Amino acid sequence: MVFFLRQPIRRLLLILFFIGCGSTSGAASPLQTPQTQASGTGRVIVTVSLEGVRIPAVRISLRSADGNVVVGQTTSDNIGQVTFPDVAPGRYVVLATREGFADTETAPFEVSAGENEQVLVEMRLTFVRESVDVIVAANSPTESLQPVAVSDLLTGAKMDIQPLAGDDFQSLLTVLPSIIRGPEGRLRIKGGTPTTGALQMSSASLNDPSTGDFDLELPSGAVESVEVLSNPFAAEYGRFSTSVTQVRTKRGTNEWIVKPTNLVPGFGKGFAFVNKFEPRLSISGPLKRDRLLFGQYLQYRFLRTPVKSLPDEPQVGVDSFDSFTRLDGVLSSRHALTGGVIYFPRKITNATLSTFRPPETTPRFWQAGFSAGAVDRLILSSTAVLESTLAARTFQIDEKTKGELPMIYAPQGQGGNFFNRQERHVRSLQFVEALSVAKNDWAGEHVFKGGVDIQYSRFEGDDASQPVEIVRLDGTLAERTTYTPPLTTPEVTGTEVALFVQDRWRVNDRLNFELGFRADFDDVVERANYSPRIGM
Repeated sequence: MVFFLRQPIRRLLLILFFIGCGSTSGAASPLQTPQTQASGTGRVIVTVSLEGVRIPAVRISLRSADGNVVVGQTTSDNIGQVTFPDVAPGRYVVLATREGFADTETAPFEVSAGENEQVLVEMRLTFVRESVDVIVAANSPTESLQPVAVSDLLTGAKMDIQPLAGDDFQSLLTVLPSIIRGPEGRLRIKGGTPTTGALQMSSASLNDPSTGDFDLELPSGAVESVEVLSNPFAAEYGRFSTSVTQVRTKRGTNEWIVKPTNLVPGFGKGFAFVNKFEPRLSISGPLKRDRLLFGQYLQYRFLRTPVKSLPDEPQVGVDSFDSFTRLDGVLSSRHALTGGVIYFPRKITNATLSTFRPPETTPRFWQAGFSAGAVDRLILSSTAVLESTLAARTFQIDEKTKGELPMIYAPQGQGGNFFNRQERHVRSLQFVEALSVAKNDWAGEHVFKGGVDIQYSRFEGDDASQPVEIVRLDGTLAERTTYTPPLTTPEVTGTEVALFVQDRWRVNDRLNFELGFRADFDDVVERANYSPRIGM
């Protein structure tokens, strides 16, 4: 009789045991209490992202501020979120870990009774591994959050080990089979012209508005990764027709690190002269620990390439100084602010020098660029994140001739002086506002995103051309070209406005949709372009 009385109790205990041990992705581990919030406790909602893109499968630990007590630990779901219910009032920190990303710990925050505390964790990529795994790499470090667009990811660390013809992120891109340099030295992605791709840092465009080229220069040490998205379907991307290239820069660290590298110069044949010297200096550390992180990256380039087929072997010279400064501020557990400043003056001596172009026929080329921007990320609720981007850019190019003689084209080579001199000034101001909202209960998982992208650009300059003469082998004139008027002063101003809305819809592990619509308004061409987007 006793045995039959105890059997239902055993069954009940077993059922309660399995219910207590069960867990789902994004829910708290057995270290936590059930989802029903008890009185006198608070709730912590963690959102994990990289440059505004949410990251799944991140191991999240909630700890007391002194680090001695682990309150709970679990894994972020497919929209990059974790919820810890029934957290006792007090001060806590969140530790986020995932392979391929640096371990990230937030600044301490307060949890109050009966309140929801929103915590934003900004991850950063890292690719230092002790082992070598032969696997099929994911298209993107964000995995399921960019399910449709095919992408190639390159790490900044490859610039230290890869045999590259150059020491910048543009040289790194040529490692990919779909990217080559044209005969003029400009990048061609997926067979397109150099002006058909978009270059971005976060949501800010870094293309030269006047030419569409990738005129940005960054110190090598500042580059964390470069990702090339081939024909992305997401409506948030615009101003491209072949690809979007996203540059991610390194965040400051919580320990002061001063790292000079590349201090050994390169020598010409027989050590006759120094033909290459590209030292770098990286300084990073906390201006206020866990609250304000600083990063400064500098690089000087000195390159000399002799043309041995010309008398006295004249050289093509490149002198440049690249600087990048980044500040990362944690205003609160749900509010982060990132700012950066880029400056890159550059001078090229004897540009276009070759066997058939002696030094007097080449121009003097000088370029300077400046870019400053800030990104503000704010968690509005457990499902909504607001991202605001403000960026300003200036480009200046000065190309001068070495004399005022006509440029002469002859069968045996060129003579005279280069025919064109110009000065260009480009300024642009861009503002992007985007709201992301995650939903889990509408036939799958959704990440809705909508926003506005406004860019104001102004171009002005001077352009003057000298006569060009074509002569025969005996020196007689065959053709002469003159330009009327010899001097022009082009000037144009334009404002681009784009509105976009999109839905990244994950039905299950095997089926994903990308739906969106974008409208672009350009007052230079005085027309509007409407582009519905769909991918699966």
